[in-house]
Amino acid sequence: MEERLQQLGWCEIEVVDDDLGRSAAGTVTRAGFERMVAEVCLGKVGAVAAREVSRFARNSREWQQLIEVCRVVDTVLIDQETVYTPKSCKTWLALEMAVAVASGSACLDKFVVPAAGLVLLYAAEDSESALRLRLESLAQHHGIPLACLDIRIITADSLRVPRQNSVRL
Repeated sequence: MEERLQQLGWCEIEVVDDDLGRSAAGTVTRAGFERMVAEVCLGKVGAVAAREVSRFARNSREWQQLIEVCRVVDTVLIDQETVYTPKSCKTWLALEMAVAVASGSACLDKFVVPAAGLVLLYAAEDSESALRLRLESLAQHHGIPLACLDIRIITADSLRVPRQNSVRL
């Protein structure tokens, strides 16, 4: 990741590997993660990077909180594929809800979804590939392969009706 960050123009890079070998599952204290979040909250960090963004937090609630903090202090999230610039977090929240409904798992690890169901996502602003990357990350966070979820994405282009020569009545 250091090389990727350098390619993106970052020159001051601190590697936080205090938590290597510690599972994010359960209640094990992760000093490195907590220190990283504290530094982000203080506005001392311009970017947080990991091989996969889903590795940042142990559960969906932590993940949403990290995204929100990054949005507030203007910190980007970077993985091997993409640089994520959290804006209002509406897309992440909608995708978290989509994964929860499609899998029948708790949304934000709090709100119960009684049964798995079909989800139809409308990609108004983001590309389908960008949404798929985010969905993969969230699905992985839930411990479910994206291919196992019944999530269908439609785009603005797929909804456009071809215009014929306009005729005024």
